[in-house]
Amino acid sequence: MANGSGEQRPALPSHVRERFDDDAETVAGFIAAEHAALETARSATIFEANGRVSSHLAVVSGAVVALAFIGEASALDMPFYVFLFVLLPAILFLSIVTFERALQSGLIDGIRARRVNRLRRFYVHFHDGLDEYLDPPSSEDTPAAVMSQVGISQRGWQLFLTAAGSVGVLNSIIVGVLAGLTVEMFVDALWLSTGVGIVTFAISEALHLRRQATKWRQAAP
Repeated sequence: MANGSGEQRPALPSHVRERFDDDAETVAGFIAAEHAALETARSATIFEANGRVSSHLAVVSGAVVALAFIGEASALDMPFYVFLFVLLPAILFLSIVTFERALQSGLIDGIRARRVNRLRRFYVHFHDGLDEYLDPPSSEDTPAAVMSQVGISQRGWQLFLTAAGSVGVLNSIIVGVLAGLTVEMFVDALWLSTGVGIVTFAISEALHLRRQATKWRQAAP
């Protein structure tokens, strides 16, 4: 069976047609209800991810302001480092769990998008002629394939554009700053502490990107 573009698409299984062909209204009802429920769930997932990331940014911004005040008040003496090594690990913990939750939210949204894609495929298979009124569904049942239909790829530069990707960059900056200031406590060499901070940032960011890519590969089946 061919769609409007002339491409072949697999027919709906015969047992499905035999069961539902005579009750199209019921089919349309439960498919539409499931579609609406999935889109609502996707909106809730995106809203939660945005809320978590916004809260994380607010906390990090507040921590930077607090460090600036403490640094000025203590003239970057020992109280500043005490405050720093109490505050930054706590911020880093929050950052890591925010990254993980944002990544989970992205994966959940991708899985639900895959289910919506299946429903679209059902529409165009069940009744001829609907494919010219609907966005063409992907023939692959993977989150990455569904996302690629709207130009979103879960690899390369695109990994920086996700909610988890932006949080990962901030996490790596925090880790780099923490590593650089740790070196600065013991070695009075700006070039060394800066170099350690940059290298630590690069390693941390690479690990965050690898984590994202791995989780998306695992979600593909």
